[in-house]
Amino acid sequence: MVREVSAEGIWKSNLPAGGTTDDTRWKALTIDFLREQSRGEVTATAFAQHIVDRYQARIDDLKATEGFDPKPYEQNLMKMAWLQKWALVAQPYTQNDLPAYAQALSKFYGGEMTCAGMLYAPMLGAVHPGDPISGYDLGYARDMTGLVSSMTAAAFATDATGETVTRVNRTVDPEAFFESCLIGRSAYRFYQHARHLVADARAFEPDPDQPPVEIPTAYAHLSELEYAKLKNAFDRLDEANEDVAFHPGEIYLILLTAMLYLNFEFEPTM
Repeated sequence: MVREVSAEGIWKSNLPAGGTTDDTRWKALTIDFLREQSRGEVTATAFAQHIVDRYQARIDDLKATEGFDPKPYEQNLMKMAWLQKWALVAQPYTQNDLPAYAQALSKFYGGEMTCAGMLYAPMLGAVHPGDPISGYDLGYARDMTGLVSSMTAAAFATDATGETVTRVNRTVDPEAFFESCLIGRSAYRFYQHARHLVADARAFEPDPDQPPVEIPTAYAHLSELEYAKLKNAFDRLDEANEDVAFHPGEIYLILLTAMLYLNFEFEPTM
């Protein structure tokens, strides 16, 4: 991954082995939180306080940095910056300061709904194996976060199938999104879109008059037809992309399409 080091992104240049992005760091932070709580204490307020405490610890690490070499300062500043936007939202939430919380939430990523909840939601599902639950985020991103967590939980059931995992998109609705005025359940439309996209990709037939598509090395195990169908699925996903590359709808659509198209086979899906 040729990419610059940043607070939210990679912490080791070009992502060598053992490097992470916030995808991994949020799962680790959530697991740390869950291990510290009894089951009844896993609340939004407790999680917000955990974020505030972790942020304060990073501030303390930065203050304790010594020496002439700038590298340790840069590293500790980056680790602090990763959580600063989250802490500005979490702290007023823990204090029940609703105006300050609403203001901070509206400024988060410019007020855009992003995939952040999906980074840690699988961990919430993992501690409720076989028992789909709901989660919290923002707008319809909130619903998608809860559904990712619920699908994770459903996947732990001993009799789990692809059907039982994706079924939660219809059956788990504790906030009654399906009853929403005019719009209904936005997250469910992404699920429907994924199913239609997969059906179309599987039925795709390449134009016999066109030259054969060159198959990349990573997909050399596929036949020309199989690769053409897969490429069609990628092309359809590109058409559905949102303006923001980490928009929750885009992430959710990619996730569902990959799982459905590859029949829940883990490595091909990844």
